[in-house]
Amino acid sequence: MRSAPTRTEARLIAALQLRTGRWFFQVPVFGYIADFYFPSRRLIVELDGPHHHLQRDAARDAALKRKGLLTLRFSNAAVHDDLEHVVAMIYASQG
Repeated sequence: MRSAPTRTEARLIAALQLRTGRWFFQVPVFGYIADFYFPSRRLIVELDGPHHHLQRDAARDAALKRKGLLTLRFSNAAVHDDLEHVVAMIYASQG
């Protein structure tokens, strides 16, 4: 678990702070560390860099789904190239 966000995470944090809703950064959720967690919506947002393990991520997402959580994954490039779209997708998934 990191205490300081990456540049990409900081960019998303700044965008999320402009919106309403309670969220947590780098928090443990059912034995995993979530990049962003919106407990009221049971939503996890993960930012994936170039070195993510697709099989491990899929298993993790499936385990969290069994606990009733939805995981959205975005590439770091998506956050840098189309931040507004990423934020819109996060809030659209919240109902």
